[in-house]
Amino acid sequence: MRPLIALSLTWITTIALGQFATAAPVSDALRTELTHLATDIAKIIEKNGGGAVAVGEFTASVEVSGHVGPRVQTILTEELENAGLSVSNSRHRFEVSGRYQPFQDTPDNRRRAGASDEQAQSAQGLNAVKLVAFLIDANTGEPLAERPTGRLIFGSETVPAMLGLNTSGPPLRDPKELSDNFGKALDTPQVEIRELTISGKTGRYAVQLLVKTQGTYQPQKVTLEDGKPFVELKPNDLYAVRLINNSPDEAAVELQIDGLNSFAFSDSESRYWVLKPNSQVDVIGWHRTTTQTTEFKVVDNFPETALAKMKLKPSATVGLITATFSACWADDADRPNDEPEVKGRGTGFGDDVELKTERVSRTIGQPRDTISLRYER
Repeated sequence: MRPLIALSLTWITTIALGQFATAAPVSDALRTELTHLATDIAKIIEKNGGGAVAVGEFTASVEVSGHVGPRVQTILTEELENAGLSVSNSRHRFEVSGRYQPFQDTPDNRRRAGASDEQAQSAQGLNAVKLVAFLIDANTGEPLAERPTGRLIFGSETVPAMLGLNTSGPPLRDPKELSDNFGKALDTPQVEIRELTISGKTGRYAVQLLVKTQGTYQPQKVTLEDGKPFVELKPNDLYAVRLINNSPDEAAVELQIDGLNSFAFSDSESRYWVLKPNSQVDVIGWHRTTTQTTEFKVVDNFPETALAKMKLKPSATVGLITATFSACWADDADRPNDEPEVKGRGTGFGDDVELKTERVSRTIGQPRDTISLRYER
C-alpha cells in the first residue's frame, strides 16, 4: 500500500513559527486559464441540454514527478460554480477530467494541435504547461463530440510547481528568460543537496524534511532518484517542512503538499509563510487558526488523507512537496534592489496542534527559487 499524508493535534507554544501573509494580488496563470476552461465547459454543457458536472482527476504526463492535480481540481470546481454550473460527484450528467504536460509553444506544435495559421504564428517558442480536458457524458460513458479548448499556462508562479521543477536564480520578468530557466530545470534540477538539506543554486533558500521521533523533529537524508530530490517517508510518520531563508531580505514561501496549499484548511485566506532575513521556520502541519495547526501525517488509507477531506479524487501520483520562495516587503522602500518593479500583484491529517502565528500584510515579489522533493516513488 502506498503511503499518503493525513492530519494530527499536539500543543506547541512558539512565536518563532511566525507569520503568514495576506498579499497584494499575485498573477495566477493557472486560475486565469481554468476560468476560461470553465466558461468553455459551461457553454458545451448548455448545448447538450444542461445538467450537473463532476470534476474528475487531472494527471500529469509520465515525465512529470508528482503532480498538482488536486490544485487543478479545486480551482476548476470553484470556477465551474462561478460559471453557473452545479458541481456534484454523486448526481451528475457530465464528468470533466484531464491531463497536463510540459509544452514548447512553437508554431509547429500549435498547428499539430489544430490551431489556425493565425493562432500558430502568435507562438513565441516559450516553455509552458499544456492542460487538456475531456468532457464525458455520464449516461453513455462516451466523450462529447465537442471538446473544451486546451489551455496554455505560462509564468514562474505556476509552471515550476505544476511540473515539479527545481528552479533557482534572480527574479525574472522577461518571458524568454523565464522560459530558458524552465528549460534548464527540465534537463537539470537547479538545486544542491547536502545530505540533509536541499537548496537552490543561489544558496539563498533551502528546505529540509523532518520526521518526529520521540517528541522531536529530526532532519531526514535527501537523495537523488532519477535526477530528482527524494526523501523516504513511512506510514504513520509525523513530519515537518523546514523552510530556510539565507537571504538578507524577508521571504514569502508558498508551500504545497500534493498540490494543496498548506493553508487549504485555514480560516485565513493566506497563501504564504513569511520568513525574516536569515531565519528558518518549521511548518509542522496544515494551518488552521492563529493558535492551532494540524500535523502532517503519512497514512496509507486514502479516506484519511487531506485530498479526501477536500472531496478530491484519489490519485496514484501524489507525493510531491513544493516550496516556492519570493522576496517580500511591507513598504515599497524595503523592496530589494534586484526586484523588478511590482505593478499590482497523499498528505492527510494527524493531531491538531496549538501554534501561535501572526497575520501580516506583504507585497510578494517574483518567484526566485522553487524547490520540489518527492516523498513517494
